[in-house]
Amino acid sequence: GAAWVAQVSRRDAALAQALQPQSTLLSWHPTAAFVAMLAAIAESGRDAHAFARELGRIATAVTFGRFFGADPMALSPWQVLSAADLFWRRYHTWGNVRVERTGSRTAAIQISGGPGDPLVCASTSGILEQVAALAGATEVKVEHRTCESLGADHCGFDVGWMGPGTVLPGSAGPAR
Repeated sequence: GAAWVAQVSRRDAALAQALQPQSTLLSWHPTAAFVAMLAAIAESGRDAHAFARELGRIATAVTFGRFFGADPMALSPWQVLSAADLFWRRYHTWGNVRVERTGSRTAAIQISGGPGDPLVCASTSGILEQVAALAGATEVKVEHRTCESLGADHCGFDVGWMGPGTVLPGSAGPAR
């Protein structure tokens, strides 16, 4: 709430600028301010990982259509996720992205050169989850399997999904 924003704004000028009312989801702010905001959420006693993941989902839901430049529903989840190296630059100035198809409804996404913060990785998981959902995927699961913050040379995310026409295990027919 407003009291929390005032409190963290007094401690960090860059975060204060990012949290001011005139700031939007389309505003660019230093990554350090984003990391500081997520750390302040953690200090507040809230579930910072859940918050960061949901923030990634919501920001992507609101902005992806504008950033992607095409209707993601016109493509398969794999086709949209395979463009991660392109749409990533619309969200961040850091990170090198590599995407690999690992199955008919799975992909491995590697991001190197990031801030090395687990809460930023939670936000990234939310971004990837929402991107797949915007392309029509259902039951999207994102697993953050390797992390730069733990000494890995990249952050690795496994993305799996179901989709229209997919026969779910134990079901009589295609999912809708």
